[in-house]
Amino acid sequence: MSGFRSFSVYYELENCPGELAGPKSLQLPEHLWLFSELLIPELKSEIPELSGDFKLKYNDVDNEILKIRGAEDYEKFTKRCESADENEEIILILERGQSKKNSSTEGIRIFPSELLRGKFVGGGMHGTVRMAQHEKTQKWYVIKTILSQNTNKKEYEKEILAYEECSQSEYVVSYYGCEVSSTKKELVLEYMDGGDFRQFGALPFPVHQSVTLSLIRAIRHVWSSGPGYIHRDIKPENILVNSEGFVKICDFGAAKRIDNTYRIASSAAGTEMYQAPEQRMGYDYSEKVDIWGFGLTLWELAIGPNLEEYLKGLKSYEEITVEPIDGFPDSLVELISNCLHRNPSTRWNADQIEQCDYLRGLPDPDRQCVASFVNMRNNYYKR
Repeated sequence: MSGFRSFSVYYELENCPGELAGPKSLQLPEHLWLFSELLIPELKSEIPELSGDFKLKYNDVDNEILKIRGAEDYEKFTKRCESADENEEIILILERGQSKKNSSTEGIRIFPSELLRGKFVGGGMHGTVRMAQHEKTQKWYVIKTILSQNTNKKEYEKEILAYEECSQSEYVVSYYGCEVSSTKKELVLEYMDGGDFRQFGALPFPVHQSVTLSLIRAIRHVWSSGPGYIHRDIKPENILVNSEGFVKICDFGAAKRIDNTYRIASSAAGTEMYQAPEQRMGYDYSEKVDIWGFGLTLWELAIGPNLEEYLKGLKSYEEITVEPIDGFPDSLVELISNCLHRNPSTRWNADQIEQCDYLRGLPDPDRQCVASFVNMRNNYYKR
């Protein structure tokens, strides 16, 4: 079995901190262990007891245990795998990371029938969105309504499951509950009072930088949720912000739950302008389609809505050229360009993006900076 490697996996369980369970023996093909964004979801799929985020360690040829902290460390890990004998079992240790779930919303269940409906605020890919207030707490939420005539039952059940499995993150809008009838389904979601980023046009550099970091962390979380998901509709309208500066991804109507061993999909979904070449052409594709949408979104948030006109004027993907952008360092051009490689295997992965020069020196999003910008813009337009 050329390319397969054997792993002996030890893992830390949520209810037994500091103790390792296992080992579990796994044989994984090369295309899974070569890429962290494929390996981690695969490990979660093979070991149902795993939940949340975790850190990877492995043994080198001298049996020293090494940490994988980023792209450079992961490259060393893949070289270790490449040099291993097919009969050798490489040790993998999965230690739980600190949870970043929003404890204030975790476990809360609120249903549409409990809310007083307010004004219409917009629509996602498959439905309408309306503000709604909880009478007892006076807290605001949004209700997303999808009429049954607009989609079949299996499709909207998939969206509910996607929210259930993906929303426990500070980078994803919170999901509280739903009600389904023969004519419609309704979901209760977190109200993001700053709206979406399409309305803001071109962002200033510090805001753009923080949004970039929040978005790649959101995508990474979606990829590792449940058995793994592809969002398939990354665009400015699906990135929301609130007055506290939290940036979160939304709209899982096009999300694909990856249930197959090779972690690929083939069906068309999402907004055509932001679709990757392999998706638009009907080929099989992986999570890397989200990196393409991510790259286009960063570009649009830097130069504004003129990007759409530019893309419509192109005859082929080879003509895409990211020019220097006023007010931004060249490292943003490098980042966007590496997200828009036509060949998905050469597009940057999540580790490379988080460690790129554009995000260097920004360990976490600057939410105060984002909040100041959003509140200033929204207050201006309320005059």
